[in-house]
Amino acid sequence: MDKPTPKEGWGQILNSRKAHYFRGGLSLCGKWMAAPHGLDDNDGHPDNCAACRRLRTKEKSHV
Repeated sequence: MDKPTPKEGWGQILNSRKAHYFRGGLSLCGKWMAAPHGLDDNDGHPDNCAACRRLRTKEKSHV
């Protein structure tokens, strides 16, 4: 049986040089509106969008 696709995580769109954090089909920075396949939870990768990383870090610190 196939694993379910995660609904949030880091992923890279073809037109973007950076990976963005997607939740519900929208990136945290608000610049992208399509969740790619193969989302992961690597918050510390150097190719992640800086705005998404800051917002993700802020979210995690409030939990």
